[in-house]
Order: sequence, then structure tokens, then C-alpha cells
Amino acid sequence: MSLLAVATLQLLAFAAALLGVGIAGVRGVRLAQLAAAHPGASAWWQGDTARRAIIHAVRPLWWTITALVIGAALPQLALMLAGT
Repeated sequence: MSLLAVATLQLLAFAAALLGVGIAGVRGVRLAQLAAAHPGASAWWQGDTARRAIIHAVRPLWWTITALVIGAALPQLALMLAGT
């Protein structure tokens, strides 16, 4: 695997991480707005709808963590495969 290909894949992984953070941020803001719209916001957080919404909002953060780990590991993997 050439270093140019590794750098390109690393850049794509970091771009995916940025996209995941943006999506998670938007979902978090929408979740806060949804909770604020309910009269009993503190009780709403304990319902099934809120739990599903939280899982939906947090899922892109897992994508982000995965993309960052892959992006961080690619150069080391490429150097090991190149034998340097």
C-alpha cells in the first residue's frame, strides 16, 4: 500500500469523522428542542421515545470514534506493511 493511498484513506477517515460529529451535533440540538417542546421535559427523558431518540442521536459518535481510530492506525499499518 503506497503512502499516498494511505494518506488519502486517512483523509477520508477524518472527513467521515467530521461528518459524524456534525450529524451528531444536529441530532443533539434537535433532541434538545424536542424535549423542550414537552410540558414535562424532565419526565419525557425517561420514556421509550426519548431513549430511542438518544440512541439515534449518539450513533454517529460511534461512527466518529471508529473513523478516528482507523485514520490513526492507517499510517502505522502502512509502515509495517512497507517494512520500514
